[in-house]
Amino acid sequence: MKTITKTLISIITILFITLLIGTTNVKAAEITKEYLDNMITVLPETISVNLKESDFGEKTEAEVEKQIKKIWKEKQIDTTGIKIYVSTSYLSISKVSVQVSTDPEKPNYLSSYKLIDVIYSNSNVNNEVDKEEFKRLTDSFTNENSEYWKTIYVNLGEEIDDDKIREEALKEVINNSDYTVKCYNNRWYNSPSGALENNIVCGVYVFKNNKLCGEVDVGINRRPIITVPDNIKDDETSITDYAKSVLTGYQGTYFFVIKKINKLEKISGYYYKIYYEADPSMGETWTGKEPEYLIIKKADGVSVGNNIYVDGLDEGININVIKKDNLNVKAEAIDKGYLNILGSYEVTVEENKKINNPINVTFKVGTDYNDKTICIVHQKKNGSYDTFEKVAKNGKVTVTVNELSPFVLAVKGKLTLGDLNGDEKVNAKDARNVLLAYIGKNTLTDEQKNAADVNHDGKVNAKDARQILLYYIGKIKTF
Repeated sequence: MKTITKTLISIITILFITLLIGTTNVKAAEITKEYLDNMITVLPETISVNLKESDFGEKTEAEVEKQIKKIWKEKQIDTTGIKIYVSTSYLSISKVSVQVSTDPEKPNYLSSYKLIDVIYSNSNVNNEVDKEEFKRLTDSFTNENSEYWKTIYVNLGEEIDDDKIREEALKEVINNSDYTVKCYNNRWYNSPSGALENNIVCGVYVFKNNKLCGEVDVGINRRPIITVPDNIKDDETSITDYAKSVLTGYQGTYFFVIKKINKLEKISGYYYKIYYEADPSMGETWTGKEPEYLIIKKADGVSVGNNIYVDGLDEGININVIKKDNLNVKAEAIDKGYLNILGSYEVTVEENKKINNPINVTFKVGTDYNDKTICIVHQKKNGSYDTFEKVAKNGKVTVTVNELSPFVLAVKGKLTLGDLNGDEKVNAKDARNVLLAYIGKNTLTDEQKNAADVNHDGKVNAKDARQILLYYIGKIKTF
């Protein structure tokens, strides 16, 4: 009997505990404004984090969220069904906002929030000298509000990393590698209904030795570029008509309607300005002193001959292109297994001119090479090589370089260096084929000639046959 009684007591105890747990879950499910306010009230006014000030951002948010969840757990506050947001997107590095809420996509949305001061591990470090130096570096900003603006041109509809551009723009001004910068808040966005430009200003924190030493506003003035495809004729009417057709598709995105195209003005070999009037009925138009215009360009830049196009040259610079066999550059491609040479060119800038910025060089190789990897070897002035491996799309490949000089384009075939018959072996048969070609008893294809010329002297002769035999018997390991 006693055993039965103990068993009943245990069962009742378990049922009672289960009931209590079930009641707690019900309470959490019935979230009220008072419940959310209580969650916020129990949080401290200040939280210390084991981070440097330069860790500001996602690391700070993660650490603060970890600590506040620990507090709620210790106080037995159920967070089931509650959304928690911790954000450093505020006007001070030393504050984070904490918000708790119900599901914003469901009816009867409720929320509560507070600002919490954050103390970093180096918050008490004095860096007045660094602050003064930073102030001196940014005194060159052009207006009283310490704002720095950078105008960039991007293809219409192209997604870009605004924050990265701002940070790089500020680094250009500071010109000091000891500083690191982080965007923290978009202050405002301006896109006038009569203008194509999009202006965005962002607050940027600047750090030195992991310590905040200043903040400035950095703005980007984004002007879209219309890229005109190759199949559009290079005349004013054709380019203007194409620009109109593209602009029509982007009216909703850029909040404007083109009322009239006034004129097309060529500003370089491949860039144009197209001046326009906006329809006043669509809203207030931009009333700046400069006429409204949009930059458009030909797809691959200016043609410099031999199916080569260059994009990014300063106005007034001319390019010379000649076909020229360059054994050293060719050897670089062959050594990487690219034995089919598509072209070898000497690309140079006219005398007394220089390239100031990186440029894009596009090679049209033909649609037969679509989806194939093209090796582009570029010899620089100091004798070193840049080697690019690009997959051909739409019959062309593009590389970005800082100078012009010899280029060789090549693609892989069936053969490798020393293997003339494609059996994936280098042996006496290959040496025999080389000797037969040397004495005129055998004719080699261009790819076979490149496979046979193992010493890269531009000739196929007994020296190559000897090298192949030495490789075959193991006397040498490479060509």
